[in-house]
Amino acid sequence: MKRFLYAIFAFASPFILLIGFTTLCYTETGGDLNRLGKISIDNTYRNQFQKELDTPQNYTDFSALNLEEKNSFNILTIGDSFSQKRGHGYQNYLTTDTTSILNFDIRAYTIQPYNPIDFAFKLVNGDIFNNLQIDYLILQSVERSITTRSEELDHTTKITIEALETSRKIQDTNNSSTPNRNYSDYLKFPFYNILYNFSDNALFSPVHQKTINKEVFSSNNSLLLFEEDITALEKNNNRKLVNNLNTELNILAQKLKERGITLIILPSPDKYDLYYEYI
Repeated sequence: MKRFLYAIFAFASPFILLIGFTTLCYTETGGDLNRLGKISIDNTYRNQFQKELDTPQNYTDFSALNLEEKNSFNILTIGDSFSQKRGHGYQNYLTTDTTSILNFDIRAYTIQPYNPIDFAFKLVNGDIFNNLQIDYLILQSVERSITTRSEELDHTTKITIEALETSRKIQDTNNSSTPNRNYSDYLKFPFYNILYNFSDNALFSPVHQKTINKEVFSSNNSLLLFEEDITALEKNNNRKLVNNLNTELNILAQKLKERGITLIILPSPDKYDLYYEYI
């Protein structure tokens, strides 16, 4: 019996050590790069930004509207996660006493797959702008995805008020469920952090850690970036795809113009592009 217990302990001890090590050493700040790359960053570094993080949200979320009623705003913003920053989002800096902002808060809806450019076409083709008066539509997209998001678009698809409301109600139900714990962290954190000493993406991680030659960050001198920032370069520098993007956005701009709306494109630069000269 003792031999059997010893065998079980010998088998389980590596896993116990990994769980203990990760529990003690891994601080997940909530950022995507920290979470995906299993890179521990002391969450106290956010304290210096607390004033910005605590700024009240001055713009309106799409999900707060009654779409059956008439609504009027100066600007509608549609985008990816970059547009969902609430109080410290760019919309707060655009909002003034005379400028009202409405943001499509995608997290309140079940739209899969979600493509901001495609969704803008669906909105302009549907009945939502019959009740929603706006002057400008700011269409935002991260740089790494902007050309691929313009591929194979259907200019005739639409989304209706009824379909959007149904999507919101489904998401309300999904949000009430308890999230599952990610047990893979117990294995990924120790192995990634060993391998980061030999490879800037730990061989398998979707996140790269690159040392930069100028102190531009307040926490450390390491630049974290998505693998896709690098792999997307080929398509983003493809002349044919860039021309296609331009064509698609001009088609969208014309459709919006017919409704009296001006289109503004907001590409969010990738960190690899933004800090390239410092790598």
